[in-house]
Amino acid sequence: MGNFLDKLLQFYSMSYEEYDSLRSDVTKKTIPDFSHFKDIEKIKDYFFEVKKLNKKVYIYGDYDCDGIMSTSIMSLLFDHFRINHDYYIPLRDKDGYGLTKDNIDKIKKKGYDIILCVDNGITLKDEVDYANSIGVDVVIFDHHPLDVDNIPNAKFILHPTYSNFGPINLSAGAVCFYFSWCMLGFIDDYLLVLGMISLISDMMELRSYNHDLVKLGLKILNVSRYKNLVLLAENAINFNETTISLKIAPKVNAIGRIVLTKENKRIVQYFKNINTFTTAEEYEWINYINSLRKQLVNEFVFNKDDYNDKTSICLFKSDIEEGLCGLIANNVLSTANKPSVVLCEDSNDPSILKGSIRSKNGFDINEFFDECGELLVRHGGHAQAAGLAIRKDDLTKFEEKLEDFALSHPFNSNVSDFVEIDENEINMENLNILNSFAPFGIGLNLPLFKISNFPVSKFNFMKGGKHLNYMNWSTGGKIVYFNFDQSILGLETITLYGKMALNVYNNRKSVQIIVEKIEKI
Repeated sequence: MGNFLDKLLQFYSMSYEEYDSLRSDVTKKTIPDFSHFKDIEKIKDYFFEVKKLNKKVYIYGDYDCDGIMSTSIMSLLFDHFRINHDYYIPLRDKDGYGLTKDNIDKIKKKGYDIILCVDNGITLKDEVDYANSIGVDVVIFDHHPLDVDNIPNAKFILHPTYSNFGPINLSAGAVCFYFSWCMLGFIDDYLLVLGMISLISDMMELRSYNHDLVKLGLKILNVSRYKNLVLLAENAINFNETTISLKIAPKVNAIGRIVLTKENKRIVQYFKNINTFTTAEEYEWINYINSLRKQLVNEFVFNKDDYNDKTSICLFKSDIEEGLCGLIANNVLSTANKPSVVLCEDSNDPSILKGSIRSKNGFDINEFFDECGELLVRHGGHAQAAGLAIRKDDLTKFEEKLEDFALSHPFNSNVSDFVEIDENEINMENLNILNSFAPFGIGLNLPLFKISNFPVSKFNFMKGGKHLNYMNWSTGGKIVYFNFDQSILGLETITLYGKMALNVYNNRKSVQIIVEKIEKI
C-alpha cells in the first residue's frame, strides 16, 4: 500500500520538496513582509500625518470574529501611537453589514475626520462617495471579493487582491496585522496572534504564507499564553487550530449574534485587556452570551424527514433573531447534507427577509448569487458561508432558483477525499508524521482515513453497549466507533472512515481512529 508519508503526499498532491518546506520551522524572518502590499507605506505616512494634525479616526468594524480581531488590532495600534480614535462594532439587526450612510452622518456629527473600515468597505462605492461629499475620508482594510469596475473612491485601500499582496486571500485581521508591522517597524507578537485567530475563524485557505502565519501564531501563543486567550480556550494545555476554531472563535462570534446593544464593544475591550484584572469578569460575560447562543440554537426544531426526498435543499423562514440564522443553517447543513438557508424578517423593514446560507464543495454560494440577479437586496460572504437579504415577495422565486442551482451543482465527494491504510498503521510514529503537516484547515484538510474489510468480530462493546472499540495490542492503536449502527453486528466485515487523533487517558497516550462513517460490505 506504500508508506504512510507517501500516502499523505499523494493525498495533498505535494512533492517531497514542498513537504520539507511546509514542515520547516517558521520564524518572523521567514514570513513575507508588509512591503508586498502596494501603497502600504503611503497609508502609514497618512496615519502619522493624522496623528500630527490630531485628526480623529473612527474604526468601523464588523460583528464576526475576523471583524473583532481587526478592530482590536487597529485600536491597540492607535493606542500605541496615541492617535485620537474610537471604534464601533455594528449591530447586526440595526446596522446590517458594512458602513451605512446614516452612520456616516452620525460619525460626522461626532467630529470624526476619518472612517477606517475594517473587514468591510470594498463593495461600498455609494457610501464612500457620500462620505467624500461631506468631507469625511474613508480608508478601507478589507479582504472580501471586489468588483474591479466598482472600486470605492476611498482615500486608501489595503486589500490582498487590490494591493497585489499575493495569490491567496488573507483575512481582514491578517491585513491589519501586516499594517501594524509596517507602522511599528517590527512584529508585535500579540497582534500577530490576533491576526492568526482571524485566519482560522474566517476559514481562509491555509496554504503558503497563511499556513506559515498560523503556524507561527500558534507557536507564539503556546509560549506566551495570554491570559484572555487562555480563558477563552478553557485553560487549554496546548493551542492548535482546533482550539481556535472550536473554543475561541464561537465565543467571539456569539457576541455579534446575540448582543444587540452597544454593549457589544466589550468584546473588543476584552482583547485589548490582555492580562488585566478585568479579564476574568469580562470572560464570565462572554461565557454567558455563548451559553445563551447554544440554548437558542438548540430550541430550533428541524425535522430532517421533511427534506429527505422532497427537495434538494433546506429553506426555513423563522421568527428567530438574525444572528442565529447562520448557526442554525450550519446545523441543518450537517444534518441534512443539503444547501441550507435560514431567513427571518428584517426588524427595520417587514417586507425584507434576511439570513444565512451554508453549503459544501460543489455548490459555490457566490456563483449562486451571480445567478440570482435582482432577487438579492444585499449579500456577502464566502463560497460556503454567506449572508443575504431578499424581498419577501420574491421568496418563491428565490427558492426555485436555489433548487435549480442545487440540482445542477451537487456536493462533491470524490475518491481523493480519503487516505487508505490498514489497522497496523494506526500508531504514534504515523500520528507524528500526520501532525508534521499541521496546522490543518481549508486547502490542507485533516484527512479521512479508510480501512477496508475490517472484521466486525474484532470490536468489543464499550460501557453501556452504545459504542464499540478495538485495540491493536501490537501497535497500541485503537479504533473507536461511537453510537454505532447496530445492523453491522450481523456482518462479517465493513469499511471504516475516520480521523486519526491522540487519546490521553490516565496520563497514558495512544493513537486512535474515530469512526465517522462506514460502508457495509
